[in-house]
Amino acid sequence: MKLTRIAVRRMPGIVEAFTLDDVGPGLNVLVGPNGSGKSSTMTALRAVLWPAREKPSIIDVDTVWTEGESTLRATQHTRGQTTWQQDGQPVAAPLLPEA
Repeated sequence: MKLTRIAVRRMPGIVEAFTLDDVGPGLNVLVGPNGSGKSSTMTALRAVLWPAREKPSIIDVDTVWTEGESTLRATQHTRGQTTWQQDGQPVAAPLLPEA
């Protein structure tokens, strides 16, 4: 499963929504000054992948992943609900390693 896009629409500490498109297939490095959203981006990913680990708060994040020929979309809605789709159809969350 490879991340290709993340859109952080709402979460504590984020004043303006942002999207990271075209995430590369290899190692990606987030670089920026303090307060630019590096840690918030990682918190958003954790909230999508392991929602039980994050404290319930207002987090609204949309992610797109590829797995083989399939496209997975995971959305973390406000108040901790995460939904998954595979090729546009609702599916259960994939099995992931423990956080």
